[in-house]
Amino acid sequence: MYLKAEDFERRIESTRERMRKAGLDALFIYSDEYRPGHALYYTNFRTINMVEESSHAVYLPLEGSPVAFTGPLNAFAARRDSFVKDVRPIPKLEEEIRELVKASPRPMNRVGLVGENVMPLTIYRRLATGLGSIEMVGATDLVIAERRIKSEREIELLARAGEIGDISLRTAAARAGPGRTELELIAIGEYATRAEGGDLGCAYLAVTGLNTDLPTWRATNRPVEHDELLWLDFAPTYAGYGTDVAITLAMDGANEEQRRAVEFAWYASARMMEFVQPGKPGAEVFYKTLELVKEAGYEEYFVPYTKGTRAIGHGVGLDIVEPPDLGPNAEYIMEPGMVLALKFDLHGFSWGGVRVEHTVAVTEDGARALNCPLSDACPAKNDCSFYKPGGRAIDIP
Repeated sequence: MYLKAEDFERRIESTRERMRKAGLDALFIYSDEYRPGHALYYTNFRTINMVEESSHAVYLPLEGSPVAFTGPLNAFAARRDSFVKDVRPIPKLEEEIRELVKASPRPMNRVGLVGENVMPLTIYRRLATGLGSIEMVGATDLVIAERRIKSEREIELLARAGEIGDISLRTAAARAGPGRTELELIAIGEYATRAEGGDLGCAYLAVTGLNTDLPTWRATNRPVEHDELLWLDFAPTYAGYGTDVAITLAMDGANEEQRRAVEFAWYASARMMEFVQPGKPGAEVFYKTLELVKEAGYEEYFVPYTKGTRAIGHGVGLDIVEPPDLGPNAEYIMEPGMVLALKFDLHGFSWGGVRVEHTVAVTEDGARALNCPLSDACPAKNDCSFYKPGGRAIDIP
């Protein structure tokens, strides 16, 4: 199931074709441990351990071999496991870039900068000094376009990540109940992810009571109460590829209003998958979801939380959250091979809010679920991995 050397060679040649069209002589592609996607896409290696140490970059010239840069400790593993074997220390970026430019077989006039939104100022200055008078231009969109459509092999890895997400949610849900704290539930979810061979793509969320009114939350030792809701939002990865999955559960003492909101969230989340259609603009998913919300009388709890980026979803791949966004301004056309997290949130109730999220791949005919919600209220439950024979949680020692 893992990617092969030819996959990376194909990516480099495809990217170079885009570079030619853009008039670029090289790319400098920057990532780090928390947003690994751009560099990971070309190296199959993910760094670890602090911002300074986990910086990860790829210098990709139009001609010649690519060069990777990491912190000194990460370099040992990168030289063994990265697809790009020429690994150099990023603290010496200035002198290394100067030497690479000097050794270039072609004149170096324009270098495209990828990932500048997460690049530390220190590294930017080293790069700029090393390049000297060479023009630097933004080129992040070039690599975003290269990564947007996933191959069949990538979708297989994303589906495995989705399966791990389902197992992790099931495992935590089976142990959720009054008295269990947010931090305990996160620990259970993370344990299940690791036990299944997954990694953590970003922070896991377990959110209880009035904390559920917030779109994101850092877990505490607050325990679940008998009359409230709990939502779990997990983001495991497998072989670098991730998923973004969330469920909301009602405790036994939750009231009728809370239960109706939870059931509607499951229902709306499943219906959102129907709205994903190739050839249609991404914004259509938002506006059709909004119609459902208005019919159910939940507009005031939906619209304020769907403004800006990641309104009701986003791309998923080597980064848990990557372009394109799903929302009212999503003008792009959905295409087969895109992978999207569909996120349904309601907030602003006196008791908090709800979230249900799952990941789908756009196909020629619509959307294929890469994980499925957990609820009897979900109309797609018969096609959901939670309900398939053998759908499972894991044992916690």
